[in-house]
Amino acid sequence: MSEAARNLLQRWGASFRKGTDFDSWGQLVEAIDEYQILARHLQKEAQSQHNNSDFTEDQKKTIAKIATCLELRSAALQSTQSQDEFKLEDLKKLEPILKNILTYNKEFPFDVQPVPLRKILAPGEEEHLEFEEDDEEGGAGAGSPDSFPTRVPG
Repeated sequence: MSEAARNLLQRWGASFRKGTDFDSWGQLVEAIDEYQILARHLQKEAQSQHNNSDFTEDQKKTIAKIATCLELRSAALQSTQSQDEFKLEDLKKLEPILKNILTYNKEFPFDVQPVPLRKILAPGEEEHLEFEEDDEEGGAGAGSPDSFPTRVPG
């Protein structure tokens, strides 16, 4: 294994532990941010071309599944619905898999499919999407002069 791959795995492991620590301490905003950042890094590696990667295709599939689990946990933390969608205890089962990705060859513990190829938004990026929808409808967009009633001085 290359030194770069070893460093990458160490950084992923540290980020994973940081996220689960925040999660277990009840610091949900920080945990969500850490999970989303790590999920983006994992997804980027899983989608990289074979000749630019230290990982095999099977390892990339496992990496993509871990990214999916991180997103599921992040979504569960943001949800006001029942919190039993994807538990912290379940997520912690993935740490040894991530650490030993190069030698891991067992069945993945959860029935998840890797997220299909797509752009993963950074925290805060999704806020810009709602304005695009207003423009498509042809109505007044948020903040346009037409969206405010005209006041006539009396």
